[in-house]
Amino acid sequence: MYFKPHPVKEPTRILLVDSQEVVRAGLRLLINSQPGLQVLDEAASPAEAMARISQRPDVVIINVNLHGGAAAPPEILGLARQSRVILLTGKSELDAYYLAFGEVIDSGVKGIVFREDSVESLVRAIEEVRDGGDWLNHSTLARVLGKMLLVNNTKKTDPEAGRVAQLTHREREIVALVSQGMKNKQAAERLSLSEATVRHHLTSIFNKLGVSDRLELAIYAHQYDLVQAPAKIAAPGIARPRRAPGEKSVGK
Repeated sequence: MYFKPHPVKEPTRILLVDSQEVVRAGLRLLINSQPGLQVLDEAASPAEAMARISQRPDVVIINVNLHGGAAAPPEILGLARQSRVILLTGKSELDAYYLAFGEVIDSGVKGIVFREDSVESLVRAIEEVRDGGDWLNHSTLARVLGKMLLVNNTKKTDPEAGRVAQLTHREREIVALVSQGMKNKQAAERLSLSEATVRHHLTSIFNKLGVSDRLELAIYAHQYDLVQAPAKIAAPGIARPRRAPGEKSVGK
């Protein structure tokens, strides 16, 4: 009996973009050590990468540093329109230059990976983007879009103040945790509640704020500065100690 051999899967070909040769060398060694991944070529800048895009890499990884710029380099926007692009950046840069990151997301960048993330996260992002998906989690999108909306509304009368004022203290805590990417189970454990109670609170929050899902809620939270809980959340299972009458706190 004749068995047709399985075709050998071609490796995912990657174009690396970074201004520092030593950084490119480190990324090349890391990526080539992963099964099914191969660095096709390297470029020292997005402009140089544009000249090499004719090699048709499966994924372009750009280690981006905006150097304080308020706008994204046009070459990055051009690469994002022609290929599947993943940006490698720092969390602090995302917060500082969110308008530029808003531009690149709008132009079609498929993924954002933080330098603080694990190697596994980078590999998973490459595979997801290669297969036509996105690697833009809700928390990242919410941070960027929420900050952009906040800037646009700074000089306007805030019509949402009344809605936010309707939230109870517990609902504010849940909004903060959800906007940080926590699932119902995680939020319930953090607040020592049942998942059913968290779901009940979320239904109330959605109705009060006029949002329809968790992503909209996360964007709303970043837009209206609800990401931080109104008071410190105690760790699960640990009760806050009560102070005896007349007892002073340490340091006072």
